[in-house]
Amino acid sequence: MLIGSDEPSGLPASSAGYTRAVLMIYDLWVTHFSNRYVWRCSVDIHRDHYRKWIGKRHLEVGVGTGYYLSGATLREVQHVALLDPNRLCLATAKRRIGSLSCTTYCRDALLPISIPEEPFDSIAVSYLLHCLPGPVCNKAILFENLAPLLSDTGVLFGSTILGAEADHNRLGRQLMRIYNGKGVFDNEDDRFEDLKAILTRQFQNVRMKQQGVVALFSASVLRK
Repeated sequence: MLIGSDEPSGLPASSAGYTRAVLMIYDLWVTHFSNRYVWRCSVDIHRDHYRKWIGKRHLEVGVGTGYYLSGATLREVQHVALLDPNRLCLATAKRRIGSLSCTTYCRDALLPISIPEEPFDSIAVSYLLHCLPGPVCNKAILFENLAPLLSDTGVLFGSTILGAEADHNRLGRQLMRIYNGKGVFDNEDDRFEDLKAILTRQFQNVRMKQQGVVALFSASVLRK
């Protein structure tokens, strides 16, 4: 179930689970199978979300395998920065990007972030929120930490798996119990309306939709 036994030390369970073995099968199990049949938000929907919002200077937070930062998604991108507390994920995602200008930062996005970069045209937080410590109101710190890194015209976008109130199928309910029990997820109480509320407090323009049990969102124009 994508829970590694050779967890890197010193990381929270949500990050430590990304071991070498897990990263080898992650795209098969999560990106393709789980997205389509468990969370009911296919990989094509996620890639379209990236193509719509990704900018020339992009920051990826919680990088996973970097799957969405490949191929056609990056045609107009000039520079990518990767930020994640897990060095294995950073290395895997950087390899996927290839020769594109790329910098990596081994940081925890729940702590204040200071990196030597110009403001970004886009920041993505895909499948990150449902892994962060809940309740969802506590997850607002992520957006507060990332806001100073966004340009005036930039867009923050991403996706997250919603909690128990969403219409999970049988396998989804089973995986929710396992992942939340192991600390890989912390999203039992995450609701679409609560996520919209914390985004709206930080940004003037918020767009959200639900596909299956996944919330897809974008936000721009910081509130002063």
